[in-house]
Amino acid sequence: MSDLFTGILNGAPLWVWPLLVGLIALGLITARTRWTSLVPFYFLPLLALISLQGILALDPQILVWPIYGIGYSIGAYWVYRRQAGLILERAEGRVRLQGEWLPMISLMVIFWANFANGTISAISPSAAQGVPFVVVFVAIVSLVSGSFLGRSVRILRG
Repeated sequence: MSDLFTGILNGAPLWVWPLLVGLIALGLITARTRWTSLVPFYFLPLLALISLQGILALDPQILVWPIYGIGYSIGAYWVYRRQAGLILERAEGRVRLQGEWLPMISLMVIFWANFANGTISAISPSAAQGVPFVVVFVAIVSLVSGSFLGRSVRILRG
């Protein structure tokens, strides 16, 4: 078991670990009440691109994209509705947001889902291309990816 764990840690690309640290730092920032510029919220939905490489490698693509679209829409809608009470104040080009842990959780789910996808693809490519894995992976990643759009739209609209 320790050989498997060591292999997974050593087999991951070196850039993965600084990315993890950066995502944790970003998540910790969102956990506290703060004033922030509106500018980052124009780019926040781009965090969905973190999973693009893994999604594009899955088969059958005819199954992947409908699941992704539905999950993304549900995630965006749910977080859009949830964010209303977290906007405390607005000023020119800035917003005061209530701290929350959902962005941290979302970032970690996307990171670790992609990590698991890479690991499973390396260990058992046939399992990573099986319909059950594809459906679960795409559903999880799409729901969380949609949450970034919902958060941005709510904060930018007010």
